[in-house]
Amino acid sequence: MQQSRMVDAPLTWEEIRTHDNMSDLWIVIDGYVYDLSAWARRHPGGQKVLEFYGGQDATEAWLSFHNDKTLVQKYMKPLCLGKLEGENPQESDPIRKDFRQLRETAEKMGLFQPNYWFYAAHLAHIMLIYLAAYLTNLYGGDGFMAVLLSGILLATGQQQAGWLQHDFGHLSVFKTMWMENLWHLITIGLLKGASSGLWRDFHYRHHAKTNVMEKDPDILEPPLFVIGDIMPVEEAKKSKKTLPYNFQHLYYIVVTVIWLFVPYHSSVFLFSIRRQRWQDVAFSMSFYAVFLPLFLPQLGLSKTIMLYIVMRALESQWYCWVTQMTHTGMGVGREKNESWMAMQMNGTFNVEQGLFNDWFTGHLNSHIEHHLFPTMPRHNFYKISPLVKSVCKKHGLDYEVKSLGEAFANILSFLKKSGAVWQTARSSISQY
Repeated sequence: MQQSRMVDAPLTWEEIRTHDNMSDLWIVIDGYVYDLSAWARRHPGGQKVLEFYGGQDATEAWLSFHNDKTLVQKYMKPLCLGKLEGENPQESDPIRKDFRQLRETAEKMGLFQPNYWFYAAHLAHIMLIYLAAYLTNLYGGDGFMAVLLSGILLATGQQQAGWLQHDFGHLSVFKTMWMENLWHLITIGLLKGASSGLWRDFHYRHHAKTNVMEKDPDILEPPLFVIGDIMPVEEAKKSKKTLPYNFQHLYYIVVTVIWLFVPYHSSVFLFSIRRQRWQDVAFSMSFYAVFLPLFLPQLGLSKTIMLYIVMRALESQWYCWVTQMTHTGMGVGREKNESWMAMQMNGTFNVEQGLFNDWFTGHLNSHIEHHLFPTMPRHNFYKISPLVKSVCKKHGLDYEVKSLGEAFANILSFLKKSGAVWQTARSSISQY
C-alpha cells in the first residue's frame, strides 16, 4: 500500500508502541503503519476494537474481520503513515505463518462462500416456529398450558433468530455490506427486539481479544462474577462490600433467567439513543409493534405479559448457557499480544458436532473454527476443522472437544472454583 502521509518520527516498533490510546492511535497491518486517531469513532465495528490493537500489529485481526479487503483498503489509504522500519518479529512467528497459510487454503477451498439455501431454510423454519406459537394461542385458547407452550415456541424462535442475526452480524452471508447491515437489522431488530449496533460493539470486542480481562465484554466480570486466578484475587483486595462470590455458581442460574429482561434489553435502547442509531430504535420497536397486536387480542394484557416473561426467561437461559459454554474454564488473563490463533485456542474449546447440537447452538459448538474465521459461513466449519486440528497438533495447541453436558457443567464448576479462589484471598486479607 502506498504511503499517503508523512511523520517526523521513524516508524519503528519503539515509536509505534507509544501510540496506543484512542486520542493517539497507531496500528500496523501487513507491515504498514496507520494513524486511526481521528477516524476510529467512525469505524463500523466500533472504536474499542481498534483501541485494543493500539501500538500493536493488527494484521491477523484485520484479515479475520474483513471480507472485501479491496474496498476497506480504499478507506485505509489516506490513514497510512508509511512502511514499518526494521524487522517485524510478528512475521517470523511460525504459528502466524501457518495460520496465514491456513486462511489462504480456506479461501481457495471456497469456504468463505455461503450456501444461500441454508440461510433461507433457517429463516423459513424460524417463521414456522413463530407461526406455530401464534396458532397455539389462536386455537388453543388462553389457558396456562397454551400460554406456556406458546412461550416455549416463541423462545425457540427467538434464539434461532439470534443465531441467524449472528451470521449477518459477522458478514458471513452476503457479499455487499449494505445487504448484511439490512438483514442484521431485520433479524436482530424485527425478529428479536434488540440492537444491531449494541451487538456489534460488544461482540466484535469479544472476538478481538477473547478472554482478555478488561477487554472481552463476554467473560463474566465483577460486580456479578469473578473468574480465573487473577480476577478473584484482585476483587478480594478492592473493597469490603462485595457479593458472596463463593456462591456465584448457584446464583448464576438466577442471573441467566433475568439477563435479557434488565441488563441487556434496557441497554438496547440506551445504547441506540446515545449513539443516535435511530434505525436500531425503529427496528427494535417494530418487534413489539408486531408482538402486541398479535397476542393482546387473544390473551389480554396480563396473559400477554406472562407470555412475554416465559419467552424471555427461557430465551435468556438458552442464550447465556450456550454463549458461555465454550469459553468458561479456559485461560483468562491480561493482554499478552499473542498471535490470533494462539489467543483463540487458549480461550476456546468445541462441543461435539451433531444435528441437535448444531441446531441448538447455532453451530457455536464449532466455536474454535468460528473464532479463527469469524466471517466463515457456519455450514462450512466442519470442512476446515481437520486442517485446524493439523495446525494445532504441529504447534502443540490444545484442540479440546467436550460433550454438551460437560460444557454446561464446566460453567458451574469453573465458577465454583473461581469463587473458592476469591474466598481464600478474602480470608487471607481479613487476617491482616
